[in-house]
Amino acid sequence: MKYKIATISLLLMLAMGSGIVHAEQAALQWLMKMGKAAQDLNYRGIFVYQHDSQLESMQIAHRVKRGITKERLLSLNNAPREIIRDNNIIRCYLPDEDSIVIEHRKANEKNFPRIIPKNLARLKDSYNFLLGPQQRITDRMAQHVIIKPKDKYRYGYHLWADLKTGLLLKSDLINSEGKVLEQFMFTSLDIGGQIKDKELEPRSNSLNLKKLLKSDNKTPLEKTQWRVSRLPEGFVSTLHIKRTVPMHDEPVEHMVLTDGLAAVSVFIEKKKNSEQIVSGPNSMGAVNAYIRATGDHQITVIGEVPAITVIQIARAVELSK
Repeated sequence: MKYKIATISLLLMLAMGSGIVHAEQAALQWLMKMGKAAQDLNYRGIFVYQHDSQLESMQIAHRVKRGITKERLLSLNNAPREIIRDNNIIRCYLPDEDSIVIEHRKANEKNFPRIIPKNLARLKDSYNFLLGPQQRITDRMAQHVIIKPKDKYRYGYHLWADLKTGLLLKSDLINSEGKVLEQFMFTSLDIGGQIKDKELEPRSNSLNLKKLLKSDNKTPLEKTQWRVSRLPEGFVSTLHIKRTVPMHDEPVEHMVLTDGLAAVSVFIEKKKNSEQIVSGPNSMGAVNAYIRATGDHQITVIGEVPAITVIQIARAVELSK
């Protein structure tokens, strides 16, 4: 009898384990579908971005044609601004500042609704993936997908994908207490169909904007004396460059650390002789920062991660021995 009970218990445990693996695979498949839809589909709509007590409204038009991605973002409240993307060339129009900023970014850089990385496998060490119930979002049936962190060094996500196309309709960033730190959500959306060239052109007249500002110069670092000795589990360095930043006399070293979903920037710069550095933490919504003075340098760590993450990284930045 004991043997039979033990056998039944083992079978139940195996069945439960198989069910968990199947649920995780189903959630990962939805995440893959979200990422592909945001990259490959044509869509236009209006989404809101809520953080702290602020609410921003953005109009978006996104088109993929003959392998070329074009996108236009228009701010509908607060200071007027437009962001035009032509593959990896970004133009930011700022009429109030009488300027245009031009820079190069990776085409797969995270922006709503493109927040899912291509490499999902590397996230498994840091996050669990679950399916929630189907719900109605923006007058569409959507699948709820939960990305749950395995430790205290990153936030979680609640995502809702359109059942028909997989396009991300809503995204909540969640802290360890279950509080929503920021939210993106489409309030109106049209998926598919043709998007005309006119919809992707800036409303601002670039001929009337006098200041043309290129993004800061970036130089790969062949040698550096700085390193981060103890990274939180799952984070790796993906970029280490030297960049010239406006209002700074000398170049600033910039590292980017990521777990594939969350990202943290580390800036290392020389202090001015008379400059007094106020060390310590700072936060604004989901974004946390930590400033630390060491010798004649200032270390600034900032990212959309919990405060404990930026503090640990800032304290681990040191000169190589």
